[in-house]
Amino acid sequence: MSTLRVDSIATTAGVTNNRVIQTSFDFNNTYTSTTAVIGIDNTVPLITEGTEILSATITPTSSSNKLLILVTSNHSHVGAGWNQFALFNGSTAINGVCIYNATSTGMLPASIIHQMNAGTTSSLTFSVRVGGNSGTVYINGSNSSIFGGSVLGSSLVIMEIAQ
Repeated sequence: MSTLRVDSIATTAGVTNNRVIQTSFDFNNTYTSTTAVIGIDNTVPLITEGTEILSATITPTSSSNKLLILVTSNHSHVGAGWNQFALFNGSTAINGVCIYNATSTGMLPASIIHQMNAGTTSSLTFSVRVGGNSGTVYINGSNSSIFGGSVLGSSLVIMEIAQ
């Protein structure tokens, strides 16, 4: 097997930015449930609310680079109810999604796309927490069944983009 080693990759115009430097990833295909609450109100979610389902760490190579964070989550609610999942940087919520599940057997996919300045070359840990306004939330399935076997899951992808 051959190895290609370079100091940088550039376009024909010499541009070296807007390329992925590194990625970090977490995938959770466990069918589980939680009764933990994330309030559906006008307050920012707290790290103590909900249940953590995903976590990944990245150490940016340059503080001036961007981080592109992609989250997908599949969940349902027992009976009609609100589900919320929130993206955290450390203990601070930086993005979130609320979805209403009108049926007790349906499952809803949801996603977050978040971009931010890296701002540091220190390690950053991102996590995703899920909760409902009340009752039980099922992750990667519904209250009545698992969907897709072990291939259905929730994911967190962090990409460092050169600037």
